[in-house]
Amino acid sequence: MNKQKIYKIGRSPSGDIVLADETVSGHHAELIITGDGSFFLSDTNSTHGTFVQKKGKFVKIQQSYITPRDVLRFAHCEISAKELLEYIHLKSVPLAEKQAEKQEETPKVRGRVLERCDKCLTVKEVGQACQVCASKT
Repeated sequence: MNKQKIYKIGRSPSGDIVLADETVSGHHAELIITGDGSFFLSDTNSTHGTFVQKKGKFVKIQQSYITPRDVLRFAHCEISAKELLEYIHLKSVPLAEKQAEKQEETPKVRGRVLERCDKCLTVKEVGQACQVCASKT
């Protein structure tokens, strides 16, 4: 029997995927990886909604199958499904491998310079304290 895995998405530090945006609910949505490897996104009665971009426009959803190519929006926080899936992978990789991957990255930056918090992996501005765990690294 194939098992599914459920990842909680929201602003709460106790979630699996933490989005440091004040418009995102504490437990905003859930990403379910089904037993057959499909991705299913479900809004958990969030205040500002969960959206999937279809034909260039964001469509509010309660539940929807998604692909890594989809662009998602949680309240006012926009992120690709691919980034969410990569984040899940990073959380499951041992720390030494995470540091090696981080050193290999050469991101192209436009606008504000962002980085992941070393402690909780939330996206934050370089040089600023993390809004989720208050770490400055």
